[in-house]
Amino acid sequence: MVIGFRSDKTLKERIYIPSELPILPIRGTVVYPDLIVPLIVGREKSVRLIDEALQRDKIIGVLTQKNPDIEDPDLDDLYTTGTVATIMKVVKMVDGSQRIGVQGITRFKVIEFTRKEPYLSAKILPIFEDYQKDIEIDAMFINLKNLYKKAVEMAPYLSQELQQVALKIEHPGNLADLIASTINISVAEKQEILEKIDLKERLKRVTYFINREIETLELSSKIQSHVREGIDKTQREYYLREQLKA
Repeated sequence: MVIGFRSDKTLKERIYIPSELPILPIRGTVVYPDLIVPLIVGREKSVRLIDEALQRDKIIGVLTQKNPDIEDPDLDDLYTTGTVATIMKVVKMVDGSQRIGVQGITRFKVIEFTRKEPYLSAKILPIFEDYQKDIEIDAMFINLKNLYKKAVEMAPYLSQELQQVALKIEHPGNLADLIASTINISVAEKQEILEKIDLKERLKRVTYFINREIETLELSSKIQSHVREGIDKTQREYYLREQLKA
C-alpha cells in the first residue's frame, strides 16, 4: 500500500548515499523511488537494522524476497535490484515489531553482499534517472494518465486520492512506478518494473499491465451484470408463480 508520494528534485542531490548500505529484506511488496510506503518489521535482524540506521543517517537499501515464505532469507533468496530509502517514521509495537514508513530515493543494483550478520549489508551502485524530453515518452505519459484515471474509476481498491496524486506527477518514470505499485499485479511483475531502467521500456510494460487490469475489471463488471440480471429474472418468475398460486 502506498501512503504518499513526494517528488523532490533536490532530494537525491542533498542526500549522500553511501557505497555500502544495510539491506532490509521485505516480503510481498516492492518499494519504488519517491513513494512513501508503510512496512512491518518483525524479524530480529531487521529490527536491529532499523534501530542502528536511526542512530546514523536513516538510509537503508530495500530488497524484495523472491519467496515470501522464507523466514530467514539467504543472499540467493533476494532480488539484486532494489531501492535506496530513507526511514521517515518508526512506531515500536508491544510485541517487539516495528511499523515503519520509508520513502524511496533511487534504484540501486547490488555489486556484492559484504556481510550476513548481524544483518545483511551490500556494496551498491545507485541508479539515477535522467529524463530527457521525448515525443514518444510524452505520448505514453499522457496515455498512462488517462488509463490510470479509467482504472481508478473502475477498481474499488484504488482510491480517488491516488488519481489526484497521479495528476500532479510530472516525471513519466514516477507515474509508471506509482501505477505499478498500486494496481493488481504480482510481486514478480512489480519487481520487473523496478528493474526496467530504460524509461520507454518501463512505460510500455506498465501500459501493458494497466490495460490487462482494465480488461479484467471490465470482464468482471460484465459477469456481475449478467449474474444480477439472472437473479432479477429468477426473482420475477418466483414472484409471478406465487401470484398465480394466490
